[in-house]
Amino acid sequence: MPRWIPRCGAACSARPAVSSRPGGGIFAKSPTALTGTVYYHSGDRDPSYRQLYFDKYIKFDPTTTAQYFSDVGQPMAVADIMPYQEFLETRFYKEWCHPQGMVDA
Repeated sequence: MPRWIPRCGAACSARPAVSSRPGGGIFAKSPTALTGTVYYHSGDRDPSYRQLYFDKYIKFDPTTTAQYFSDVGQPMAVADIMPYQEFLETRFYKEWCHPQGMVDA
């Protein structure tokens, strides 16, 4: 097992829960090709949402381009990219995040 897998799970558990279903993941995505790969995911969310993200919602995710310009290894939150209230009004939040109980992307 890669040594980062337990660390990712520990990091997700250490953060104060802002959701009744905390989780986290390590992934790569391309803002130009609108594709990506999930390398690790923790939590109990429906796996079909991961596929749905790459099939449909990646193009609506307002964080994709900004994440491309972030520093490697630097955690980011939606509020680092855009006003949080504006995020709550996006199609991405309403159709993909909210149904899963997610508060950040």
